[in-house]
Amino acid sequence: MFSALVVVGAKLLCFFGCFLKKLQIIIIKFLNT
Repeated sequence: MFSALVVVGAKLLCFFGCFLKKLQIIIIKFLNT
């Protein structure tokens, strides 16, 4: 149970990190135009 929770948490953190990177790139492109 606990190990499954850790795996889900790690996947959520990875997904959130990728989302933040994409958001940062979009913001930089928007500011540069």
